[in-house]
Amino acid sequence: MPQPAEEVKNFPVPGQHISFVARIRELLESNMDDETYGIDQLCRDAGASRSQIHNKLKKWTGLSTAFFIRSIKLERAKYLLVQTDLNISQVAYEVGFQDPSYFTRVFDESFGICPKNFRKRWQQARPTHFKMQL
Repeated sequence: MPQPAEEVKNFPVPGQHISFVARIRELLESNMDDETYGIDQLCRDAGASRSQIHNKLKKWTGLSTAFFIRSIKLERAKYLLVQTDLNISQVAYEVGFQDPSYFTRVFDESFGICPKNFRKRWQQARPTHFKMQL
């Protein structure tokens, strides 16, 4: 049975989980449009094994590595849908999906609405901005 001192020694430093998750997120965001960037490359860039990354992400976010990557991509996709005029296929490619149909299916499964309708709903809900005459 571990001694209390050992448990304290193995307990993460406050904020350690935040910096770890932020670093993984940063790596994913900087390689977002690279459709070949996956878990293996992420592990190499992070300097950690696949199991280390999986265990830490699962513990600190509740998501597996694959679902964490997917959630980062889908959040970026939501941003692109409301902040750009890119079509759905272009958004899919921008966030690293090779197949726009698969992107649409995953987006719908995650948010309960397809990307096209998400964009329409957001455009209808946002307040109208009036241009000021100078």
